[in-house]
Amino acid sequence: MSGEGLKAALPSAAEMAVCFREPSKRGAFLERIVRHYAGLRTAVPKPARKDEPVIRAYSRLMSRLRTEEQSVLEILDSFARGDAASVREAASRLTRL
Repeated sequence: MSGEGLKAALPSAAEMAVCFREPSKRGAFLERIVRHYAGLRTAVPKPARKDEPVIRAYSRLMSRLRTEEQSVLEILDSFARGDAASVREAASRLTRL
């Protein structure tokens, strides 16, 4: 993987925490997260229809990426609300993936 579509890096937890004091930055972080995961999804080529084991692995990978993206978005929303317990909960879910 060359990384061409992965130019949008995920914001760090410290960057996301700024959203509590500066809510206007949330949109930019949201866009970076969405762009990052879109780049990851497009970087993985779709398998041929006849290759059943590869299709299953591809489906698991895409499902995991969606779940991971939802957890990161939940962390961003929790930081924006100033809800530390929700941040910890979402981060814990993310580490268990």
